[in-house]
Amino acid sequence: MHNIIATSVMFLLGMLFIGVSLPLYYKKIKPNYFYGIVPNIYECDTDWYAKSKRGAKKVIVLSTATCVISFIPLVIPDFSATIAAIWIVGSCTAIVISLLHTSISEWKFKRSL
Repeated sequence: MHNIIATSVMFLLGMLFIGVSLPLYYKKIKPNYFYGIVPNIYECDTDWYAKSKRGAKKVIVLSTATCVISFIPLVIPDFSATIAAIWIVGSCTAIVISLLHTSISEWKFKRSL
């Protein structure tokens, strides 16, 4: 039972991050302070769209990998609640680290210009 819960949570989290990233990837969001890369560090909107698209692509790739590996608990016969919790927290941490890495790398790139 724990393996089904862990698989479901991880798959839904991956899909959530993909859903949040797709509008940025397809340039459907205007520059703002709440969604995407902070706009005031770029001179023009085209830079913001390019960087947000690049960041969204990284998140989509990682989230797709999360969706794929979310099925691993289904093939492990003895998947306890503790392992399920560690599995979910570890995967969420990987997504957050990816988001932070994308933001920091874009910020460093802009400062180097």
